[in-house]
Amino acid sequence: MEHSKQYLENLSDEYSVLHKVTYENEKKYPHIHSQYEIFLSLSKGMRAFINNKTYILPEYALILTNHMDLHQMQQMTPNAVSDRYVAYFKSEYIESFPVMGMDLLACFLFRPFEDAYVLPLTKEEALSFIQCFDRLIVLENGDSTTCYGRDFHIQILFADILLQINTLYQKHHQLSHYDYTKNHDVIYNIMNYIHENYWQDITLDFLAKEFFINKFYLCEKFKITTGTSPNQYIINCRLMKAKALLIGGTSVEDVCGQVGYNNLSHFSRAFKKKFNQSPKQFQLSAQKE
Repeated sequence: MEHSKQYLENLSDEYSVLHKVTYENEKKYPHIHSQYEIFLSLSKGMRAFINNKTYILPEYALILTNHMDLHQMQQMTPNAVSDRYVAYFKSEYIESFPVMGMDLLACFLFRPFEDAYVLPLTKEEALSFIQCFDRLIVLENGDSTTCYGRDFHIQILFADILLQINTLYQKHHQLSHYDYTKNHDVIYNIMNYIHENYWQDITLDFLAKEFFINKFYLCEKFKITTGTSPNQYIINCRLMKAKALLIGGTSVEDVCGQVGYNNLSHFSRAFKKKFNQSPKQFQLSAQKE
């Protein structure tokens, strides 16, 4: 399947951390990339566009996006400073950590509420994350032949960052430890399967059989974890991918097939129902911006 190169960003490393300070917006359009992203915003006047919604950010905030989220961060004031740390990583990198797994990704996947992407921080919390990211950057740029256990040290520090984020995420959304951690793994696995196969014909019966789970329990558990049904989640994934491709200039007809619709009319109706305009109208309006 051929995707838009302009807006489907492919980052080569399994993991990377960058500190960026710029005076103009780096990304002109929303984009999707195959890594999870932690965006630590340290400037006033920032806003985030994520999956068809706009969030005005506080001065200090974390923006948490997974590899299916269409997103863009912008400074609202022209020529104003945009100071941020950005960490990209693949889920496989986290799964390689000793005695750790998908629970570290819960803050990117457990989303039964609308404001799940933005995590406000106090100045002290932001400073703590700055220290951790600076240490990671120093380790990453160090010589692995002279820095004993560098790679393992990076894993420990990165895992600690994710643990801190999950702790703050749980506190911010007033989640009990039991509700946040109780056996969501099978749903996370199903979500990741959908992320990797969204264009295929995925039915509820297929998911229940593939993941050895009762389909009625699957629907109940999926709604608790994501705030929506499995079928609606698949539709949302397809339509966000469609948006990214349309922004990149792919024709409406090609987008229809690439995101798993066999019928152009069905695709257009689903798109208009979600975004209040047809795919072609959206594409034309995006090109004018």
